[in-house]
Amino acid sequence: VVMVLMKKSKKFSMISVSICGAVSHNVAQILVAMLIFETTALFYYFIVLWFTGILAGFVIGIISYEIVKRLPDFKR
Repeated sequence: VVMVLMKKSKKFSMISVSICGAVSHNVAQILVAMLIFETTALFYYFIVLWFTGILAGFVIGIISYEIVKRLPDFKR
């Protein structure tokens, strides 16, 4: 949902959309795990997921950008 809204606004780059998608996915994972295990202690793990989400989102965003840039008939 976050990625769709960002993309529709046309204000964000593909890399920004990818990073925000990865981080929001990690937030959802932590929130669901906190609900299931009924503990807020899992929130400390979010710091690790935040950094890895940014890194993974950045890498995927760059790869996606390069692929789209090379596709001749891709409509943005």
